[in-house]
Amino acid sequence: MSAVGKVLSRSFRGLGTKISNSFKTAAVDYKTAAKETWASAKNRPLKSSLYAGLFSLGVCLNWTSPTEKQFTEDLVGSVNAVSLLTDSVKNKESDAHLQKISRHMAKGQIRYRNLILFSVVYASDYDKCNKFYESQCKHLQPRWYDTFGQILDIGCFGKYWVLQYKMADYDVDFEELPKDIDGRLDAVKDLMYRLSGVSYFGNPVVPISEQNRPITAAVVSE
Repeated sequence: MSAVGKVLSRSFRGLGTKISNSFKTAAVDYKTAAKETWASAKNRPLKSSLYAGLFSLGVCLNWTSPTEKQFTEDLVGSVNAVSLLTDSVKNKESDAHLQKISRHMAKGQIRYRNLILFSVVYASDYDKCNKFYESQCKHLQPRWYDTFGQILDIGCFGKYWVLQYKMADYDVDFEELPKDIDGRLDAVKDLMYRLSGVSYFGNPVVPISEQNRPITAAVVSE
């Protein structure tokens, strides 16, 4: 074997030894950390349960954070559903909300951000294709606390909550049939109903995505 070959052989052996030692050290560190975590959990079960619950909630929120595609599909389905109604029947609040989002979408101003635990859909001041200086300079962009008024929807647990809230009873004109809300308790009850997808009249609202599915005939056995 040449001198160069011997040098390369020793170098590769040394590199392999270093990599092996690194893996062994990491394995020992992880094993020690696991033992200490288990011992701490046994000594403080309440605190450990709280941390485990928060971690599980975070994983669940991240896993069920809705996508931009889902928002577009829900919006299109909602617009189609409302467009089938006459002006004397459709809910004015639902219609106004959909028209507002549609205008922003037509101008290319809709933006989507996945913030790990939830998703945010908001309206930008500029079109996506706008390359003017004002739209590109980071020093002229609005601060994060100035964008709250531009938020259109917040998504978590697999749904967009503002759209669901606005679309509750979209086929009822409450200007012609006012709600009988007396006091804060009734107002809070109505709020929770709409957020959970329940009609003012107490009936579960069929999601737009479910309404668009084809109806299959049931088989009746004699």
